[in-house]
Amino acid sequence: MKVDTPQIVWHCGPDGKNSAILSIDVLPPPAGSGACQTPSSGAVDVPTPGVVATGSTSDEDGVHLWRLAPGGSQHRASAPPTPGSGASAVAGVSAPVEHMASLSRQAAGGAANAVRFSPDGLHLAVAGDGGSVVVWSVPPGKRGGGNGRHYWSEVSKESDLSYAVLTQQCEDVMDLSWHPDSTRFAVASLDHSVLVFEDSSAAAVAGGAGKWKCVARNRDHSHYVQGVAFDPLGAYLATQGSDRTVRVHQRKRPKRRKSAAAANDAPFGGAPYELGKSKCIRHAPLSDPGDAPPPAPDCDVAEAGGAGVPDGETKKKAPARQLLYADESLETFFRRLAWTPDGALLVTPAGLWRDGGGDARAAGPDAGPAAYATHVYARHRFDRPALVLAGTERASVAVRPNPVPFTIPEGVAPAAAPNLPYRTVFAVLTLDTVLVYDTCHAAPVAATKGAHYAALTDCCWTNDGRTLIVTSSDGYVSFLSFGEGELGTPYVAPVPAAPAVSESASADLSKPISEKCGDEVTEAGGGGPIVPPTLTLTKVQPKPRLPSNGSGPVRTTETAEGPAGGGSAGGKRDADRNAGAPRCNDLSGLVKKKKKRIQPLLVGADAKQ
Repeated sequence: MKVDTPQIVWHCGPDGKNSAILSIDVLPPPAGSGACQTPSSGAVDVPTPGVVATGSTSDEDGVHLWRLAPGGSQHRASAPPTPGSGASAVAGVSAPVEHMASLSRQAAGGAANAVRFSPDGLHLAVAGDGGSVVVWSVPPGKRGGGNGRHYWSEVSKESDLSYAVLTQQCEDVMDLSWHPDSTRFAVASLDHSVLVFEDSSAAAVAGGAGKWKCVARNRDHSHYVQGVAFDPLGAYLATQGSDRTVRVHQRKRPKRRKSAAAANDAPFGGAPYELGKSKCIRHAPLSDPGDAPPPAPDCDVAEAGGAGVPDGETKKKAPARQLLYADESLETFFRRLAWTPDGALLVTPAGLWRDGGGDARAAGPDAGPAAYATHVYARHRFDRPALVLAGTERASVAVRPNPVPFTIPEGVAPAAAPNLPYRTVFAVLTLDTVLVYDTCHAAPVAATKGAHYAALTDCCWTNDGRTLIVTSSDGYVSFLSFGEGELGTPYVAPVPAAPAVSESASADLSKPISEKCGDEVTEAGGGGPIVPPTLTLTKVQPKPRLPSNGSGPVRTTETAEGPAGGGSAGGKRDADRNAGAPRCNDLSGLVKKKKKRIQPLLVGADAKQ
């Protein structure tokens, strides 16, 4: 692993000093190619160049767009050197990016706390202080052929993009996440609420900035909400707050309609988006998790004793449990949780765990003080962590999974998601350390510390999965580059075997094409035509036709020699029977046996007069 921190003034204010960089994101590739493919879709083949968006605390230039050079640190930065107009590179220092444009619409709302590209690559959502949310979009006229995402590399000024400013409906927004269909996104706010915005206009299909409006609001959290993550499969919405909880929401299903047409609708039948009751994650049992009951749904700790116990009976004491997450005293405003790209695991930062390391079963009632940790949950199983990544000196603040799956090393049993044929790599940021984990080990596979003077805030992977970009409050960005094979071998799903071909349907490849092509293919040494098993020749009675002399309708009949055009009808039927071809339903039954004869009416010349 190589760590490089280019000396670039990424964001600066009127005084020329660095502004803290709070968020970063990379434009994803098309869903049908490269790293964004599901593990079963084939090999990973992703071009290295991409577009990067960064958000800062600067009121002058809250958001910048950068072009990521294909050669990494071998390319020099090309950025405006004027303070307040963008970023500048120190003379003689190489940099892996090139400045493209500055987006200043966010200046009215202050800091840009979260910047995220939509999965389809057509939108960039920016959320920040004051509840401001701005959605930048590729213009409708630049989306031809479904390649609108490529237009981002041509953006050079703010006016090249369409934008929509959402009205302030909450307090400061700390995190943002897109739904996999790119028609809605969720934000986490400091007013204890989670909001879902949806594009309900025709622009959601035809293009444009869209008409975004708030369609759902949830206030299950009792303190700041500092992280939000949509499930890549669209089933869950996970949120994390400083009230020491993680909540997993499901979409509320509409009431079943009695109409017959509703039975054939989708599960939600076009109903408005609503968040249902959430699953709360706050405690874990100190004893063996396999023997202890799951935490109470209301997340309240049951106390032993109390009123209402009959005389002579003792109330059973609730099992000892420990709190899983730190409180609001953490020195950060971010708890950026994330799902793995396949949706199999949910990784949550800012965790706590008593002695036991990475094994959730090792802790006991006599365990020591809680240590900082990161908790990993299996899909649908949120009662207790499937994997605990403990041992960090400071609390974790952000998680970002690698978009590329990797093969499982030989002889290694996965520590999480054991049923998957691949392993997922993900990065965990603490306030001062970058750790890289995978789903096969409880210990990090790579780590670096001390690259920045201030707290780390966010990170993202490039589309090829070989470079991790980390942002910091000191205004600088670090690139952690991995050589080929350092993280492992990218996973390639096996190609499904072709269906077996029967002997009757197989062709003799030893014959020339001229012998195999034509109106009829004859079998070697045989005299009759070969009819494919799925093809049946059915004789349809032709309609009567009028003769030219008008004497009456005449039916076409077969002669003893066979139908017109030569050949023998009986011979063809025998060939079908000999070849074993199945007979389909006779179509002659669809034709009426008796037809009404229509006597032609002759009109003479006298009738015209």
